[in-house]
Amino acid sequence: MFEDFYGESADMLRWSPAGYHADELRETARRIVRTKREFNLLAGWTPEEDTLPESVSRTARSTAIPRGFEPRTTRHARDEYHRQRGW
Repeated sequence: MFEDFYGESADMLRWSPAGYHADELRETARRIVRTKREFNLLAGWTPEEDTLPESVSRTARSTAIPRGFEPRTTRHARDEYHRQRGW
């Protein structure tokens, strides 16, 4: 597991002529997430549709995965994610 995902990813990409840095990768990730959200909103998507696929919930219920995938819990996590992103 990564301790510093963006920093370690940048280290792996240093062979590239562009010479990536952690801050550049972090900003690129933010831009991608923001662009995908803007596209989805323009296509009529609503925040209520920002859910995990049913197959994930079904798998969680049928295995030893903790109860973190219950709809009430994921709604709270989604709302908090949106709040932290400033959405």
